Amino acid sequence: MSEAAKIIELIALTDRLKLEAQIHAQEARAANATIADIYQCVTGSTGEPGNWNGAEPVRQRIAELEAENAALRADAAKPLTDIVLQSLADLKDEAAAHMWPEDLERFTKSEATAKACSVRLGRPKAPQHTVQLYTAEQVRAAIDAARAGKEQK
Repeated sequence: MSEAAKIIELIALTDRLKLEAQIHAQEARAANATIADIYQCVTGSTGEPGNWNGAEPVRQRIAELEAENAALRADAAKPLTDIVLQSLADLKDEAAAHMWPEDLERFTKSEATAKACSVRLGRPKAPQHTVQLYTAEQVRAAIDAARAGKEQK
């Protein structure tokens, strides 16, 4: 191979390497712009934590979102009755009346009479307490409050 052919081959190689370097530089700029955009999304556009942190800010944000998602799914999986009962339980004993569980059981099986109490009672020899009974208005208010709480989440 002649000297001129070698020079032409080296010039072609140099041109190809320059072109490849330009392509790689453009890909790197695009990747850096993507990373900066990801950091902006992760931080809520408050600023870039710095690419020296690697993927850690993204991992941290994903973990936060997964925890939030799990909490929302757990709330959504609860039956509305559980939420209402919890709301009623939080009412600091504003029940309309109290009854013993066995009296309530008899009501489901037949007509019966029972003694209603105005305060919560317990039995000293048995870990049993009276059941709180609420008016329809109290239950509706608790359901509305539970629905409003779910909609806010």
